Amino acid sequence: MRPNWITCLITAGLLLAVAVYAGAQDVEHGRISYVDNDGLIRGLSDEEWSVAQQNSLVMPGDSLWADEQGIMEVEVSGATFVRLADKSRMEVVAMPPVTHVRASTGSFYVHRLRHSEGDVVFETPVGSIMIENNSQVRVDVLEEGSTTVTTRWGNATIRTADGLSVRVPSNKQVFIDPGYAPSSPVSFDRNVEDAFDTW
Repeated sequence: MRPNWITCLITAGLLLAVAVYAGAQDVEHGRISYVDNDGLIRGLSDEEWSVAQQNSLVMPGDSLWADEQGIMEVEVSGATFVRLADKSRMEVVAMPPVTHVRASTGSFYVHRLRHSEGDVVFETPVGSIMIENNSQVRVDVLEEGSTTVTTRWGNATIRTADGLSVRVPSNKQVFIDPGYAPSSPVSFDRNVEDAFDTW
């Protein structure tokens, strides 16, 4: 007996929906896991900024901005979290298996849990920072590009555009100015904290 044409259409529609759903699951993305006050997001093809909402998807090409008094956290699959302090801006270049973000100005924390997977690259105007799993690293970027990398625990490695490489282990801090080599790692006082540290 020939199948009813309506049944065929319904079956085709269901198969298409399943395919679309399966494809959506393969899209690389993160989500905004916390946002307070003035958090903004702009997609690659968007002309205007939109108010960031908790659980909003974060895709490659998106830009994030935490305005005055704002604070934001992005959760990336693979147990990695990127936090933005107020007056901070970054662009998402890629999502796992390689998480790559590019910061233009502001203060950021990258927190990778012990079971965090893949690679994490945090790019600033003076170079790229590779952050290992089981690490918490703060990155401060001034408007002129000067960058401070502070490893509270774990390990990070700075690679400059000139090919220089400096490892920043636990409890150490490195300073980099545009056009200059990174400083040697120095200790810092963990008891001196600002509001972003305590958050």
